[in-house]
Amino acid sequence: YTIACDIEGIGLTDTDENVNTCFFSAIINENNNTVQLLLTLKVLDINYQNNDQKTALHLAIEHKNIDALDYLFTRANINVNLKDKNGYTPLELAEYLVSEYPDDIDYANILDKLNDLIRS
Repeated sequence: YTIACDIEGIGLTDTDENVNTCFFSAIINENNNTVQLLLTLKVLDINYQNNDQKTALHLAIEHKNIDALDYLFTRANINVNLKDKNGYTPLELAEYLVSEYPDDIDYANILDKLNDLIRS
């Protein structure tokens, strides 16, 4: 944990101006080794929301981090129904991004992946 968060420059419970944690920073920056490591910590709140009420799932979708989606779904208590400040669940956010950016294959792949993960 210490090494992983030191790499990000913040501690596990430290936050930036948007109340993003080390875990969120790792997802945003696609530091997926850190994502995996932090997910092993029982103290990590997988459903934590930042100032924009975004969860780790929202950020993984927004930042096209498909590997993080897989890792996040290893936690049984992940809540796929939490809404961000715009009223979007992670699935609704993915659907919105696909409609907003129809030529971006990454968002389409994320939507497909998210649908598969939610169904399983």
